[in-house]
Amino acid sequence: MKKQYVLIFFTVLLGLHLSSLDILGQRCSQLSLPEHAITRLCKPDGGVPVDLDYSSDGKTLASVLYRPSQVVLWNVENKTVKLTINDVNGRYVRYSPDGETFVCGDVVYDATTGQPKLLLLDGDGYRDYVIYSPDGETLAGAGPKGIRFWKSTTDALPASENPINVLPTDPSVVDTPEASPTLIPIATSSTTVPGIQGLSYSPDGRELAIACELGIWIYNVELNTEKTLLKGGAHCIGFSPDGSILASGAREIRLWDAVTKRHRFTSSKPKIYSEYLGQVLALAFSPDGKVFVSADNGSDQIHFWDTKTGTYKWTLSDYKDDPISIAFSPGGKMLASGHYYDKTIILWDLTSYPTVSISPDLVTSLTAGEELTFDIKITKGKEVSGYQATIEFDPDALAYQETEYGNYLSEEVPTQPIANQHSGTVQLAALSLPGIGSNGDGTLATLKFKVNALGSSKLTLRDVILSDNEGNKSYAWIEGAEILKSVVTEDGESITCATANIKDVNKDCIINIQDFEVPPFIQTTISQI
Repeated sequence: MKKQYVLIFFTVLLGLHLSSLDILGQRCSQLSLPEHAITRLCKPDGGVPVDLDYSSDGKTLASVLYRPSQVVLWNVENKTVKLTINDVNGRYVRYSPDGETFVCGDVVYDATTGQPKLLLLDGDGYRDYVIYSPDGETLAGAGPKGIRFWKSTTDALPASENPINVLPTDPSVVDTPEASPTLIPIATSSTTVPGIQGLSYSPDGRELAIACELGIWIYNVELNTEKTLLKGGAHCIGFSPDGSILASGAREIRLWDAVTKRHRFTSSKPKIYSEYLGQVLALAFSPDGKVFVSADNGSDQIHFWDTKTGTYKWTLSDYKDDPISIAFSPGGKMLASGHYYDKTIILWDLTSYPTVSISPDLVTSLTAGEELTFDIKITKGKEVSGYQATIEFDPDALAYQETEYGNYLSEEVPTQPIANQHSGTVQLAALSLPGIGSNGDGTLATLKFKVNALGSSKLTLRDVILSDNEGNKSYAWIEGAEILKSVVTEDGESITCATANIKDVNKDCIINIQDFEVPPFIQTTISQI
């Protein structure tokens, strides 16, 4: 009997061991990639990829791994490791604007060889989230009491503090940061900033946004002073490429006007997921600034948002493995995401996703009672055999009339549209017969509305889900439509209000004296002039 127990014990132990090896093999395998994923990058002995950054030419992806603490440079095209640097002490890895170096912690490395070039002289621990300024001339890093700055070149140092020709030139020499030239700090913030979670320079380099427990510190780099505090805790932070928007992530995503520092809006939550978004662990703007992405541990997925409106756009495929880091390629055609549990990096092809849009995307409303028709179109569809979508509209501006399903799905079995004029929603769904699907472009449905009142409003798509013959669901890029108010001027010219302006009191699309309440005695004075 004892022998049987021993045999069972070793069988289970061996089974678990083989199972763990199998899991490890699957983790680094290219099999079973998520839809629209290009490849999976993984080191069998690698740690969690807590930060990512592309080189300026997009050929190399740098990653910071946690446990073990490493920087790994990946050849994006060949999907191989170019080099590995051990025992790093930073939470960010960032390429310099010229692409010749990258920084992690308190060391600046050569981007080609991985050898240390410069050491940030600092005994106080200011080595977290170190980043380059947009011009590449300054480095900023977070520490226990705030922010510290360094010049990124030894040229600015006195000759006595500027060691020359002390870098190892023999490729076989082991990394020795102590032998590198040191950079002396040029400034340190005077205010203690608790719980710093991330840094972001404004594109013009004049301001530094600091995500911390209290909110967002805006730091004036030129004057070396704190400018303002935007309240509300932030875990991650980022400026849009044009510098007009500042995005912060915590339990929710907030967008701020980067110029006025006023809160613009809080991004809506994708309603096809849990109402609890969770902690946003990372966010990044696309190179063109039209969208930004967020990685959160509430839905364990990566969501895309419209920068202009803050509305949800779409979601990467169902690959639920706690995304913890994200980075766009320089051209914006690819997205890299680092994941916590399987310790892998996924490269996604953003050009292959289908698009579901409302056409036309811009309409000028002329008169009340006018009938407006919109098509719900799909492009780049692949093996689509069913779909569902919700269209939101302003019930004060539009009255829903009817829906006519399109011919995109062959032998389609549509459901009766569920319209709610009070809430301003129309829900659509259709399914093709088993074994029949559609590819390419087409029209899902046509919706008709009647104009209730003259004014500007929007039509928005949400909860768009596509499915194939096997019931696998996927998501699409979604594009809404806008209805602009049209005004005929005294000379007969028709103009439109692109955006609502609170100063335009009489809603004529023109801000002038007619938009102000003028006391009667002043009106009399004006009429006499």
